[in-house]
Amino acid sequence: QTCALPISWYSLFMALFLISLFYGVKDFNDLVLDSAYPRQAYRWLTYSWFHWSQMHLWINIATWMIYSGIVEIENGWWRTLVLSQIAVVGGAFGPFWQCRFTGDCDFEIVGISGSIYGMLASQIGYSIIFWKQMSWVKRIIHISLVVSATISDIVVTILMYDPRISYADHVGGFVVNAFISSLVLDRNNRLVSIILGIIGIVVVVVVVVVVVIVVVVVVVV
Repeated sequence: QTCALPISWYSLFMALFLISLFYGVKDFNDLVLDSAYPRQAYRWLTYSWFHWSQMHLWINIATWMIYSGIVEIENGWWRTLVLSQIAVVGGAFGPFWQCRFTGDCDFEIVGISGSIYGMLASQIGYSIIFWKQMSWVKRIIHISLVVSATISDIVVTILMYDPRISYADHVGGFVVNAFISSLVLDRNNRLVSIILGIIGIVVVVVVVVVVVIVVVVVVVV
């Protein structure tokens, strides 16, 4: 008998994609989430592809592979794709809502952190939905991940505060996925599964088209 090691292919692809963009694209000002251009909808997706620094990149890559990777192993690539991209857009809402309520309306944001926090919310949702079916080992793993994420975020916030990091983006991704995870992760609803499968395919096509446009406009030109 052979033991197949589960591989999170979508999560791995996204990690390699982010790394290649960081080292390959130096001018991405036209793709960040910028308070000056709220109606340029493509920025609500492309801001998550870039990072300010190597530390910003590699911390996000490590946490992305843990949280998104586990969600993908347990729920499949297309559910993970849908959840992660919804969290990206949900994260983009965060700074604009912060602007509305606090008046802090001057921001330029990049990073996949909003999606990572969305994946954390999805793990919590998964734990709630399937708690009775989970083994005690899985329960410990899920609880440990939630606790470690909370502690590490507090530590990073205190010790490595960076005004370019938007915590509203983190909150936006988390809140949106907290509400939608139960719907996406419900495997018993065949209609929902079909609809989400179609959405997953559409998201893939949109991402590919945007990537091609970015390569042509930003890199080539």
